[in-house]
Amino acid sequence: MFRHMPAVTLFLFSMSAFAQDKGIKIAFQLNNNHIYLQGAFNDSLPAWILLDCGAVTIVSERLAKKATINTKPFGNTAGIGNNTSPVQLTDSASFTFGALRYVEKNIPVISMDEVEGCAAQISVEKNGKIGLLKGQRKSIQPIDAVLGDKFFRRFVVEIDFQKNMLTLHEPGSYLYSGNGQQVPLEYSDNHIYTMASVRVSGSLSMPGRFMVDCGSMTGVILSTPFIKQQNLRPPADAKEISLCGIGGSSSSMMGTLDDLQIGEYKIKKPVTLFSEAIGGVLTRTDIAGLIGNGILRNFRVIFDYSRREMILEK
Repeated sequence: MFRHMPAVTLFLFSMSAFAQDKGIKIAFQLNNNHIYLQGAFNDSLPAWILLDCGAVTIVSERLAKKATINTKPFGNTAGIGNNTSPVQLTDSASFTFGALRYVEKNIPVISMDEVEGCAAQISVEKNGKIGLLKGQRKSIQPIDAVLGDKFFRRFVVEIDFQKNMLTLHEPGSYLYSGNGQQVPLEYSDNHIYTMASVRVSGSLSMPGRFMVDCGSMTGVILSTPFIKQQNLRPPADAKEISLCGIGGSSSSMMGTLDDLQIGEYKIKKPVTLFSEAIGGVLTRTDIAGLIGNGILRNFRVIFDYSRREMILEK
């Protein structure tokens, strides 16, 4: 997770693609509950690009070296792990998906090797339940780059998990006409947040401010401070799970809540990680936790940053 990054972004695309198809459609692949797009980097290099509204746009160190782009030191950043990771910065880069050519300036460059290696050792179910692969290892899914918050700020982004299809709309002309639930969003520090509530073991509903993170493979993660504040304990049958990402790893216990309520929707028994992190984003005192793809996959999700809302369609 990055904060306070420069906010200069450029966009080049075919207007006819929007007019003919009521948006630009981009097929994606789901791997371990992560959304991967296949595209081209700087017009020529094939790249696997992770879609992540919980991060800024990132170029991996490996891709930066292959593309021989110039970088300069830019401090450190924190993520899901307990530690920080060093960051470089590159002036600009482009990402091409069919008719769409997207250019962003001042992009962080960071090693994704640890994240890729960790993902190859686990298997994630649709609901976000994480299983360790014992005595075996999957082939590594490359993360050459990440498309983050400025991409979501530029377009209305529609994610259809059933069809594995991303649709991009022009915010100025977009008009939603379905029957989905329109959930208010707050945008700050490159992230989006919404109010939701959780219930554990028949307790009263506990409201909180949750980061919405479509780059997270899990269902719900409760932050360490929220757990302490609410005096929560994982279920007796919870299993120890090490979360890994930018910033290394952090400990958690995986179990279930009674339910999660977001908007008018109530999700029963969501897979939940009870964080034991001692550093990184999961120690923030201003959030109750994260809501990831283990929850979002229950819906067709439309992110409309221009109107500060997320639309959930069952």
